[in-house]
Amino acid sequence: AAAGATDEALETTLIALGFQPTLQRGDDGELACCLGNCPYSAAVRENQPAVCALHKGITRGLLDALDPAARLTAFVPRDPDEAGCLIEISA
Repeated sequence: AAAGATDEALETTLIALGFQPTLQRGDDGELACCLGNCPYSAAVRENQPAVCALHKGITRGLLDALDPAARLTAFVPRDPDEAGCLIEISA
């Protein structure tokens, strides 16, 4: 899949899931995605490791479906009330 198509599909899916993403592709081809909202914030407050691990797995599955060549290179959880979790993807 072309980077633009993958970016658009990923952004559309994350918007639909309530994450309010901001995507930026660097000169190196890495895609950085900052999540402006955590739709799981109540669950994260109960058990952040489990919920964030589940979200990471969902993200990997989403990438497998959108662009099997893409790899999740970073997944950085933040405070769920402030959001700003960071996902980095290499093509």
